[in-house]
Amino acid sequence: IIKEVSINPELFKQKVMAAKKTAKGFGLIKLLEEGMATKEIKKTDLVMFMVNLQSLCSYPFIAAPLFKHSLKSHGKDFDKDFSTSKLKQTVKLFIENTLIK
Repeated sequence: IIKEVSINPELFKQKVMAAKKTAKGFGLIKLLEEGMATKEIKKTDLVMFMVNLQSLCSYPFIAAPLFKHSLKSHGKDFDKDFSTSKLKQTVKLFIENTLIK
């Protein structure tokens, strides 16, 4: 996905704009801004929050070959020890620690 976006950023922009038209005002950034305005969640830099959230969700899959090789040299088995449930818990903790008062 990242490679395709870098090759054709205009197509990605068109897809995002089309998705926005059908989303009827729903958006994570909008929800977070509303939560910060009402002080339900901590103020945070939303650009960095989104970068970190996306990184936590995608990087383990993108870099799996790298992790498999480097962990194997330390006697660890990425395929055995990595799980989406562990990743979900990590993402949940990141969100809680970043946004919850």
